[in-house]
Amino acid sequence: MIYGEEKLKKNLVLFTFLAAVSILLLFLDNRGWLGFKSVLQAPFLALEKPLYSARLSVTGFWGFVYGWPARELEMEQLRAQLAKVNVDQKTLNECLAENNHIKKLLGASLPARWQFLEAKVIGADGKLHLDRGTKDGVTAGMNVVYEKILIGRVEIANSDDAVVELINQKDLIIPVKVNDAKTTRARGLLTGQGDNRLLLDKVLQEERISKDDWVVTSGEEGWLPDLLIGRIDEIEEDKAALYQRATVLPLTDLKRLEMVFVVIKD
Repeated sequence: MIYGEEKLKKNLVLFTFLAAVSILLLFLDNRGWLGFKSVLQAPFLALEKPLYSARLSVTGFWGFVYGWPARELEMEQLRAQLAKVNVDQKTLNECLAENNHIKKLLGASLPARWQFLEAKVIGADGKLHLDRGTKDGVTAGMNVVYEKILIGRVEIANSDDAVVELINQKDLIIPVKVNDAKTTRARGLLTGQGDNRLLLDKVLQEERISKDDWVVTSGEEGWLPDLLIGRIDEIEEDKAALYQRATVLPLTDLKRLEMVFVVIKD
């Protein structure tokens, strides 16, 4: 930095000296006193290039100094515009995701009288925490779905948020039907086992169930009817038992949900 300042000072001295000499020669030439002008021209023409370079150096330095605030302001504006673009892109992605969920929900064969309220998942700790509450019409006991798949039901409804108990919650009992591609083949009770595990129980031995049969709600005890829950995975073989039992795999990963729908009217 010191070397640069010294160079700048030397350039300023040279520029001042040459400017004074140029004014003097111009005065003498106008008076006709420079008969030997051509002799003096050569060295000054040789100095013209460094003089021009010195002038550019000086003007460039001061231009940089005086133009710094304007450039800093321009950089701040560009940073603000970039931040806004990032926010807009994030909002657009969220809207596209919401529209995709809504499109899938509308494509599901659910009763036309049902009304849905979309809700974002704002937390998960074994239960889902939603950004909707009583001010949005949510009350305890309402069923929560993703497309046509049952997720759980509202356990607690606060003013601005709600807590949902999931279908895999231990000791949560759901009356269900077991369907093949065409008909209902059996009835039973579904209980949560934690994680992503469900247990189908209380199915009479004379009723026939098979691997990959659909498990859906039967519409009793506050649960809406014909909502998908999962598929039968393994059937316990015990002919001496009074009831059949089977493990059921949920149709969606309950830990990865970002948006669900609360059925607010049916």
